Amino acid sequence: MVLTSSTASHLIIAPSSNSDFIHVFAFTVEQFGLVLATILVTILGGLASPQTRFREVVIAAIVLAAIACVIFAWTIGLPIAVWPEI
Repeated sequence: MVLTSSTASHLIIAPSSNSDFIHVFAFTVEQFGLVLATILVTILGGLASPQTRFREVVIAAIVLAAIACVIFAWTIGLPIAVWPEI
C-alpha cells in the first residue's frame, strides 16, 4: 500500500496490488471482528480515490458490514467473531 498526497488536505491511498486490502481484512477480522474489519477495509478502499465522498463511504461501509453479518455469521453460521472480544 502506498500513501501519497495530491494536496496538503487530501490523502490518497493507492494499493500497490489488489490483494493489499484483502491482507488488511485478513489480519484484522480475528482481532476486531467482522463488523469493524469490514468497515475499516471499506473506508480504506474509499480513500483510494480523490473523488470519494466520505459520508457515502461510511454509509456503504455500515451497509456492507450489516450484509456480511447477516450472510456469513447468521445465515451460513460461520464461526467468526462479529464483534471484538474484550
